[in-house]
Amino acid sequence: MITFHSQRIARAAFQRVENRVERGAGDKYLSFARAFPTLIHTSGLAQASAFALAKGAEKRDVLNDLAEVINAADPDWPFDSGSTLHEIAVHQATGVRDYIRLTRHALEAATWIKRYAEALIAKADATDSNATAHASVDASSRSEDT
Repeated sequence: MITFHSQRIARAAFQRVENRVERGAGDKYLSFARAFPTLIHTSGLAQASAFALAKGAEKRDVLNDLAEVINAADPDWPFDSGSTLHEIAVHQATGVRDYIRLTRHALEAATWIKRYAEALIAKADATDSNATAHASVDASSRSEDT
């Protein structure tokens, strides 16, 4: 079966975000995942990745997921997979063409991460709040019975 680049990115993004949700990613991860595509677009990939590295762990988690998604989705990836996205943008992208290609891939991957984070983290939060609501209803009905 032929898979397109966007399908590979979407699949890899889903797997990364799903793993983050299973490990307890929350509102901070979601917030930065929502903001990161815009940050790349307005500031550039090198500056956006530097910002993420300078801030909290959730921001670095989004950046690391982004690098893994790009690496997994592109079998012809010319950059060192052991490097961070910031290192690749600053040191390994040898020219404007490499930097633009990397930025395009990063924007596409960041958009997929954002979509899945919105869907999966919101779903996990809704499931948690429903479980809490059911537990409090059960507890209040037990106290009324006594």
